[in-house]
Amino acid sequence: MIREVFAYLRASPAAEAVAFYARAFGAVEKFRLTAPDGRIGHVELLFSPATIMLSDPFPEFDIRGPEGGGATIHLDVADAVIAQAVAAGATLVRPAAEQFYGERTGTVRDPFGHEWMIGHAIEQVEPAEMQRRHDSLSGNWGHARNSSPKLTGGSPTLRAKSATVGFRDEPPGRPVTSSRGYDGGLVGVACAG
Repeated sequence: MIREVFAYLRASPAAEAVAFYARAFGAVEKFRLTAPDGRIGHVELLFSPATIMLSDPFPEFDIRGPEGGGATIHLDVADAVIAQAVAAGATLVRPAAEQFYGERTGTVRDPFGHEWMIGHAIEQVEPAEMQRRHDSLSGNWGHARNSSPKLTGGSPTLRAKSATVGFRDEPPGRPVTSSRGYDGGLVGVACAG
């Protein structure tokens, strides 16, 4: 049985990314391994209860930098963290707004090319209702697969060539919620409650 799956990001220079994630999201460095040339070979960052791993690219070993991707962060108040990330140097991609899936979310792009969808719950939406709401939006976004259209009541979620999603065994009775991206890929898993 899978116990955990961690997101692993690449950034260049990774040391600057570590400092940015500390300023923008309050990430705390657990430890790092440094290559002889000074590049970070591996660093683990604690984002509250979650760990995200990071390294510099090592093209000589076919370990490349970002080509999109990112993560979803669920917290208490999205707007404040979005503002904090922008103040730390992120670019606002989509301002926080209420979404069809029961969250208030916005998106920022960090200086290293990763997108962070930041949100908090505003209502519990059952999957059937979420699908109904999603279907009502389909005329607004379905034609623009490779663009980021402005939508009323919804926005495209994180698009990535690949993604890593974290899973963790949760105590019995603690419901698990998920969000699906418009391209059908899983973009976030979080424990509710």
